Amino acid sequence: MSTYVKDRIANPSQYYEAPKQILDDEKLSLDDKEKVLRSLADEIEQKIDAAAEGMETGDDPATTDDLRNALIELDKLRDQQRGA
Repeated sequence: MSTYVKDRIANPSQYYEAPKQILDDEKLSLDDKEKVLRSLADEIEQKIDAAAEGMETGDDPATTDDLRNALIELDKLRDQQRGA
């Protein structure tokens, strides 16, 4: 796995403002895109938990709906790749 991919999995919000940008990143394989999206989901969950505890979390342009839609789109891309 390249440094490019590892960096984006480790800290997706540093590189992407929205899940759609992850899907559009041609340097990532479909499996890599899923890993980055799941990592972004973890970040969003951590921010939600922090906000629930009264901590300031800053602005987060990605929403759970955006993330869910990106994962659905990723599944469609996989189906197309398989020829289904």
